[in-house]
Amino acid sequence: MTWLNHPLATYRVEHNKPLQLQTAHQAGLMTPTTLITSDLNKAREFVANSTERTIFKTFSSYSRDEDGRPVGVYTTTISKEQLENFGHELKFAPVIFQRYVPKKFELRITVIGKRVFACAIHSQSSQRTKDDWRRYDFQNVVHEPHQLPTPIEQSLLACMRSWGLQFGTIDMVVTPSGEYVFLEINPSGHWGWIEVLTGMPISKSLAELLINPTRYAL
Repeated sequence: MTWLNHPLATYRVEHNKPLQLQTAHQAGLMTPTTLITSDLNKAREFVANSTERTIFKTFSSYSRDEDGRPVGVYTTTISKEQLENFGHELKFAPVIFQRYVPKKFELRITVIGKRVFACAIHSQSSQRTKDDWRRYDFQNVVHEPHQLPTPIEQSLLACMRSWGLQFGTIDMVVTPSGEYVFLEINPSGHWGWIEVLTGMPISKSLAELLINPTRYAL
């Protein structure tokens, strides 16, 4: 039986960003300098010693407001002053701090078995999407197919095998100097708008994998 994906594999990877970064690093991919902590002093030191801007993330893309309703949590840059404003709350839950990775453009990469569909998202052309393309500005942000270098594609497939996944949507950054930097994977990620905007045959590939896993599965 072919799963897209097996629930245990999804559960293991989905909210385990340390595992994602470790696997990517071991596969030869560049990853951001990262600190995961609930210690305010360590966070202060990390932000103070950064030559780039610092961003912070939660372990999940969603949280809940005071009424219990789900709300999106975006990647956000943080200053020393902002850290002091909320830093006392770190003791309640760890946060992911990372050095900001300069962007030429971003990649949303949909992996389906052995096939890889990379979409370049030109997030830097809109102030709204500069830090997180999930704020969406389709009118100003071009989405187009992108050809990954073979070593990058092979490293991503190696990660998928390690995670036991047949499907996943991967976020990466291409820097102004042309380096590819892995950010994270969502084993249950959205892809419909990528297919609509680029014409890449993602839904067809999903169907083909389910019909003929011997040929298309990892």
